[in-house]
Amino acid sequence: MKEKSMTELNFNLVPGMTEPVEQKMLYELARIIKLKDDDVIHEFGPFFGRSTYYLAKGLENNANKQKSNTIHTYDMFQCPIDNNLAPHIYKHARAASVTNLLEEVNGNLRFIKVFEHYLQEFISTGIVKCHTKSLEESYPEKGNIALIHIDSPKRYEDFKYILFRFFPLLRKGSIVIFQDYFYHWSGSLVSAVQLLSEMGILKLSFSAATSLVTEVLEQPDLKLLSELALKLNDKDMPVIIDRAINAISSIKIDRRDHFQPRLNLAKIQLLMASGNYSKASQEINILLNANKMNLSHHFHLSELIGQNFSNS
Repeated sequence: MKEKSMTELNFNLVPGMTEPVEQKMLYELARIIKLKDDDVIHEFGPFFGRSTYYLAKGLENNANKQKSNTIHTYDMFQCPIDNNLAPHIYKHARAASVTNLLEEVNGNLRFIKVFEHYLQEFISTGIVKCHTKSLEESYPEKGNIALIHIDSPKRYEDFKYILFRFFPLLRKGSIVIFQDYFYHWSGSLVSAVQLLSEMGILKLSFSAATSLVTEVLEQPDLKLLSELALKLNDKDMPVIIDRAINAISSIKIDRRDHFQPRLNLAKIQLLMASGNYSKASQEINILLNANKMNLSHHFHLSELIGQNFSNS
């Protein structure tokens, strides 16, 4: 089979919220990552399968790929009809004319058939294996992990299931991609990633849109991960985010002026949620006085206010 070049790939084929720059990044990383016989890729929160498709295309074109190198995706593939995600599901399904594949069952909106529709070629060949499970119900399949793409968790409380169950299977040189790292609701996740970096487990590499790409420097064990959990508390997280902002100053950040201030917004969310209102007000004034907030940042701040700064 002839390998497709980047210019031949259609980056609008699958509907979803992943930007083309992220799709290209996922394709390229899956294409070039060094694989051993038992290595697998895990993805959490694939939505309609836009990111999965390009991971699969990249893996398909990986020169070292063996039959055992597969992608495991984890998602409930549904949400309550009155959930904030539901309007986005309808919006993207309408844009792609696949609303007929959505199902409303017992108050839930299911979209598994949309995922299967776009990923059928890879599901049928065994490159992609789909697991309809929540994060709490998810456990790793057999094999070491060469790459993890994490989209669903925005809070440490959700991320911890991946951290303690999947991270011990990462090997040195593996890649971990945190989708929506640059997101105003991701403060506790940003803090956890920064601690993983400071503990020498992850190296921050570069970003693509809201995604942060990291490399595994040391295979983490449960003892190290437990130490991280002890260091992560509501009081210290705003300070950890300050360190995260400093840490990314030395790496390549995609559209830095647009995405970096979202970490400041995430810090403000944590300060407000913990009741430190005066400090949160100071942080907002710093952003405003430094003229670092564009229209999208104002929109995100408005969303935080509308949700009373709570992401629970």
